[in-house]
Amino acid sequence: MARRESRLATIEAARRRLEEQSKGEADEERQRRAEAEAPRQRTGKTRGGKAPKAVDETPAGTAQSNCTDPDLHSMRTNNKGWDYCGNAQASVDGAYQIIVACDVTDATTDNQQAEPMGQATLETLAQADIERPKDDTGAPQPIPATWDSGYDSEAAAQALEALGFDPSRATGRTRPQALPAEPPESPGTAKAQRAAQVQSPTGRALYARRKVIVEPVCGQIKEGRGFRRFLLRGMQKLRGEWRLVCLTHHLRKLWRYGSVPVAASARKEVMF
Repeated sequence: MARRESRLATIEAARRRLEEQSKGEADEERQRRAEAEAPRQRTGKTRGGKAPKAVDETPAGTAQSNCTDPDLHSMRTNNKGWDYCGNAQASVDGAYQIIVACDVTDATTDNQQAEPMGQATLETLAQADIERPKDDTGAPQPIPATWDSGYDSEAAAQALEALGFDPSRATGRTRPQALPAEPPESPGTAKAQRAAQVQSPTGRALYARRKVIVEPVCGQIKEGRGFRRFLLRGMQKLRGEWRLVCLTHHLRKLWRYGSVPVAASARKEVMF
């Protein structure tokens, strides 16, 4: 931004990104309208109310694009505000709080990250020659996996089950003072079935282990080591910085365990 020529080129590149983004959103809106109009055309039913406005491909006056870090965008944070940041992900082992897989995305929510993190976890286990747990007949057993309510979606649950996990996830926030509700005898919807699974005694015991597995890892990194923000820019650099943080987390664990090799647990648990 120091020179006029480079500054104009940077602004022009930002303008083109906004135009491409606006065109993409316009194409998605046209596709949505076409899908909604198809059933009416088959049945001959007319639309009620006013006709929708024509799709505008022009960027809105409030559209924004970062000139120095176009890979990311502003997203809502835990403090109910907005920040320009990346969304760090981690999959943690249930035996020794080892981060099995990690990544950084530009997605505001986590409900699309369960399947990629599950695949990355399986790849790490395969590279480490760690076999999945098996029953008496030698058949592979599902790996218990829990995540918080931000990951909850039907597509995520089906994807993890297809990968060989036994997903257990919270479907909402429970007040600490509230008594545990009795699960319904015959839950109807898929979300009600997940809620009944977590509310059962076995489900509550399994999900409570998040307090001693993945939650302490977040506290050790953010509070104990003071890593609360990225220092670099660009998605590729953010991923490298987060992987370096996770690597040093492993080194601290090895130092605490006296650098003694520990046999892999027969029963694996994964927490997101």
